[in-house]
Amino acid sequence: MEKWLASLVQPDLGTVVVLPSAPMREYMLEGKRSSVWHQRKEVDIKAVDEDLVGIDEMCEGLHEIVENMRTNGAEDISLGGFSMGGHLALHAAYRNNVQVERCFALSSFLIETSAVFVNSDRSGWCPPLYLAHGKEDRIVPVEWARETRDRLEQEGVKSKMITFKGLEHDLNKDVMTSLFDWINTEGD
Repeated sequence: MEKWLASLVQPDLGTVVVLPSAPMREYMLEGKRSSVWHQRKEVDIKAVDEDLVGIDEMCEGLHEIVENMRTNGAEDISLGGFSMGGHLALHAAYRNNVQVERCFALSSFLIETSAVFVNSDRSGWCPPLYLAHGKEDRIVPVEWARETRDRLEQEGVKSKMITFKGLEHDLNKDVMTSLFDWINTEGD
């Protein structure tokens, strides 16, 4: 993935973009080992269960990564991911207080009863959010991303959402170029 990304786009000098890979573990939803951040019982915006123990465990790891980067001199850090990785980034930035300058979620959503929306205090630093989504995504319908954006905006999160015609639950050059254009200009 890193080589593919490097062939497409480059962040401005001094900007750090965190795109960690999920660990291999047994994934209950599929009944097999897979690269996943946490467990899900279903992929549905109306789901009522979030694996907060698993999410929080992974957010602790993200917090350590970000803090290590800051210790090594990074001052401008963006955190995000695709699908479940974007979901985790939303929890990290807006619930678990992982301090980053920007958050992004590609083909991602939060359930309607997400802990991100419960007892949220956005009075302090709240990073801007970029969402990108394929209009033809059949795994995570684009409307779920819109609902997530709308809820976060109601709670004070500044956001930008771009949709891509003809794109399903996937990434492509247009998505990544748009994302890095936003990273390179947001906060200037």
